[in-house]
Amino acid sequence: LELHESEMLIKRFLNFTKPYDYSPEKECIIPFIEDIIDTLSVRNDFARIKLNFENKLHHNTCIDIDQLLLKQALTNILENSKNAYSDAKGVIDIQIYEDDNNVIITIQDYGCGIDKDKIKKIFTPFYSTSPSGTGLGLPLAQKIIALHNGQLLVESSLGKGAVFKIIIPIEKQTREEKSEN
Repeated sequence: LELHESEMLIKRFLNFTKPYDYSPEKECIIPFIEDIIDTLSVRNDFARIKLNFENKLHHNTCIDIDQLLLKQALTNILENSKNAYSDAKGVIDIQIYEDDNNVIITIQDYGCGIDKDKIKKIFTPFYSTSPSGTGLGLPLAQKIIALHNGQLLVESSLGKGAVFKIIIPIEKQTREEKSEN
């Protein structure tokens, strides 16, 4: 088991340090997120977590994303939210909406929250408050979202949970295509 964990840690470190093969394709975001939620819902480590998804988009917006990379980023954030409950039952609310130029995905948990002093550190590689954590999940998510010209923001209160906000710009071409439809 320790050998497997060491191999996984080395693999995650190498994945973090190398440049990514970023291959964006136009993808409709609603089924993409629903697929991630469906995949996590059947995992044993998510058995006690209720995943709620609220779609506030008026249409199924399609944006240029690298499916594999963005799925990894969202999964890392959702796993972080799940871990905020430390083996207890919990709820994670996922919401998607758009403003004039962005698709915005929020992931909110109501777990232990993050101390204000630690919020500044959570995107630092190898920083983890979990004894079994590698400290690469959130920095990796931030790096992937940045590849999409996006932002990853977090707000949290200790004992009240955290909200991660993923902001991904809608390309000009996508907005023009939407107005034609």
